[in-house]
Amino acid sequence: MADARDTVAAAAPSPAERVSLLAPLRARNFRNLWLGGGISLIGDQFKFVALSWLVLSLTGRSAALGTVLMLQAIPRSILMLAGGVVTDRVPPRTVMLLSDAFRALVVGAIAGLAWTERITMAHLYALALLFGTVHFFPAQASIVPDLVPPGALRQANAIQQLTSQVVLAGAPALAGGVIAAIGVAGGFAVNAVSFLVSAVFLFLIRPPARGGGSPGRLWAQFVEGLRYVRQDPVTTMVVVIAALLFFGFSGATYVGLPVLAKGPLGTGPAGLGMLFSASGAGALLGGIVGGMRAVSRRGLVGSAALVAMGVLLAGVAAARTLPVAAVLLAGSGALMSWLGITFMTMLQLRTDRAYMGRVMAIMLFGIYGLYPFSYGLAGWVSDVLDGGKVVGGRAEALADMMRRWPHAEYRFDPQATAPYAARIFDPAAWSAETPLRIVLIGTDFEVRVWETLLRIPVGRATTYGAVASRIGKPSASRAVGMAVGKNPISFVVPCHRVIGKSGALTGYHWGLTRKRAILGWEAGQIATG
Repeated sequence: MADARDTVAAAAPSPAERVSLLAPLRARNFRNLWLGGGISLIGDQFKFVALSWLVLSLTGRSAALGTVLMLQAIPRSILMLAGGVVTDRVPPRTVMLLSDAFRALVVGAIAGLAWTERITMAHLYALALLFGTVHFFPAQASIVPDLVPPGALRQANAIQQLTSQVVLAGAPALAGGVIAAIGVAGGFAVNAVSFLVSAVFLFLIRPPARGGGSPGRLWAQFVEGLRYVRQDPVTTMVVVIAALLFFGFSGATYVGLPVLAKGPLGTGPAGLGMLFSASGAGALLGGIVGGMRAVSRRGLVGSAALVAMGVLLAGVAAARTLPVAAVLLAGSGALMSWLGITFMTMLQLRTDRAYMGRVMAIMLFGIYGLYPFSYGLAGWVSDVLDGGKVVGGRAEALADMMRRWPHAEYRFDPQATAPYAARIFDPAAWSAETPLRIVLIGTDFEVRVWETLLRIPVGRATTYGAVASRIGKPSASRAVGMAVGKNPISFVVPCHRVIGKSGALTGYHWGLTRKRAILGWEAGQIATG
């Protein structure tokens, strides 16, 4: 079988026969697939930034984010292999249309719950599990050969790869900025709409009629595809190395970056988007280089690239400024993209068309099937290293202060600061005659909100809408929520006394556990006062 695959690989067009990179876009069917997929991918970036920020705001724990991502990935991984067989029996376009409709419904439900401030972690766990049950990865890989001539297949795959990198380079930063302005509910709504738009473009595709799938049993067909992969050492090697590569990269990126942004860097949603965009920009560069030129001795070069990726990601973990982290992420993203293109090209050239769907499913399972374990492991490791806290630690507080006062001199002197701490937490010392003077740095609107918080009595709570009314902006409750979230001085400026209009506790920069503890402590002071 290896000899036959060598013949398939040798059948690739020569340089003189190759068509231009953009030639597949002249085919209406492929153009619709490209447009629908690109819009949906942009929407996905809104969902991921919103989901990451919402989970960390609700819990303050990296393990919770890892669990949500793991629950989303588990059903996707389980159904991945079956999807490869199904797409050889059911029209891929039908599978993709149903997937878009279902995902729009699920993400729309998340947007509604977030908008009404009724969202809880139980909702996110359940909806993440539902979201992962339907996807069209094998179907999307399978339908492309039906939409372009055989000579343009490589170019079609390259267009999809580069489109993905362009979106990853720009959309997360756009998503972070938009979500910072309209809130996480708006981010989820954008993703839901993107699925509906994608479904419209998929509906416009008119692929040629395909013969019915084999009447054999699904399990037998899957085993046949697995045997096809195992009989070729090169194909087996590509699948195994790609699985290990994505296992290390996915957890470090999709769990590690939100933790880094929320904790040591303290950048906010916009900064988190910039980190993802830096990785995407590097991947775009790596994709262009990888698509323009292949290298000899791919084993040696690939091994060196893997080692370099490890060094760069270790540097990201140690970074304490956004620019440094972004530069290192761009480098690791470039290497990741180059490796991915190299491996996928080798696999495509060696796979017979009759086995393409199942081989693609096995390859994708090797990549995505380990995602749940990567997410869970990354969240657990982060919890162990950071004591279970993403926010509220000494390192984050110091980093936040240094960003606000970059030219100040800092000394660790617990004896000098102890009297201030004792006074803050001693109700007997709270007096209008001897105020504790603080400096608030923010916009005029933010300072007005913070000054209003100072007037909330101890042991009492209010809502964002009530705060908005007190400052003369009754329709600005969401802007008030953003200002409350930016409060730099916990407890003294009592942002913990602001809750949702339903009475539920909302996100707190230093974690909901700490918010509950402070409210409970204040209630105890009133009860014993």
